[in-house]
Amino acid sequence: EESEEIVEEGWEDVEEAEWKKRHRRGKPKEVLTLAEFVQETFLPLREKEVSKDTIRVERGFWDLILLELGDTPIGDLGVKHWEDYLSKLRERGCSPRTLLLHQAAYGAALRYACETGRVDRLHGFRKIRNSAPRLIAAPFSKEEVSRLLAASSSTMYRALFGAGVGLGLRPSELMRMRWEDVNLLEGEVSVRGSKTKRSKAVVPMTDVARRELQRWWEADGKPTSGLCFYSLRPELQGGAGRLGGEGMEGVEAEDESEEQDEEGGGDGEEGVDAEGTVIVKFPIKCFKKALQGAARRAGLNVTETGETRRIFPYLLRHTFATLAATASPPVPLPVTQAIMRHTSSRTLLDVYTKAGNLVVREGLENLDI
Repeated sequence: EESEEIVEEGWEDVEEAEWKKRHRRGKPKEVLTLAEFVQETFLPLREKEVSKDTIRVERGFWDLILLELGDTPIGDLGVKHWEDYLSKLRERGCSPRTLLLHQAAYGAALRYACETGRVDRLHGFRKIRNSAPRLIAAPFSKEEVSRLLAASSSTMYRALFGAGVGLGLRPSELMRMRWEDVNLLEGEVSVRGSKTKRSKAVVPMTDVARRELQRWWEADGKPTSGLCFYSLRPELQGGAGRLGGEGMEGVEAEDESEEQDEEGGGDGEEGVDAEGTVIVKFPIKCFKKALQGAARRAGLNVTETGETRRIFPYLLRHTFATLAATASPPVPLPVTQAIMRHTSSRTLLDVYTKAGNLVVREGLENLDI
């Protein structure tokens, strides 16, 4: 009805820009519901980026959210829709922490919709009272990166952390890295991306990534193919109970934990260790636990200001972006964006660049880690 009124009024009372925006040259904009966007686009991407346990929990949130808001066009969603949903959760007796987790899942989807042009803007969110504060995700400083690498339990994990900080890859991309993707001579890595169309790319290595990958490649027997980072299951290694060649010490302690916090497992693949023995390699399952162990040994689970630091694999990616942004002189934003393969520079600025006071004061050299 509003469109018909505008047509009848003609151009006299309607600005040309507004007219074109509303009518899009006679082609109505496709109406996309929240359920369609989440089920067909957002959750399939999340499945590639997080563990099976995480996606299972998030799907539980979305089952409830879509029950109430699924039929709403995503462009029409506003503060009232979300506040009404939170009110229903409160009526069910949900805790503030539960409300906060639902809001985090919903907000992440809307941010992605905004960044990909499906909605024009992101509506505001009211702070949920009495919810337990989340530990801060404070990136590591240059000096802390050196301590983290020194405290790694094996040469392999040291290379994993060094590649994470030095390449800015997503955790899932790190775990999929294969030696045939790594060109140590040219200093390049072919990334097997999944999150966006720009995820798949060839990116240059920084010094820390090249140095640590070179060290691990030599310790791993200079392989030409196969997983760069892997788990060995002693019971499947011909009964030897051995964990491979030099540089693999400590891997069993990390990977044999009952807490499997990263998506892994599946079929193994045969490889050869540094001594020429055939072994079976499996995708690592304890990236997070290994990182937390190294951070604890290095005394990095507390920030420079005395706050408890949240240690998780994505922190390495945060660290790469922050060190690039706070270098002296800073790495240009378009360069960092190209390496991290973000479709939006706003994402890079808002989400990853979290420089602490100490990092800024250090006046970092250009990623000279």
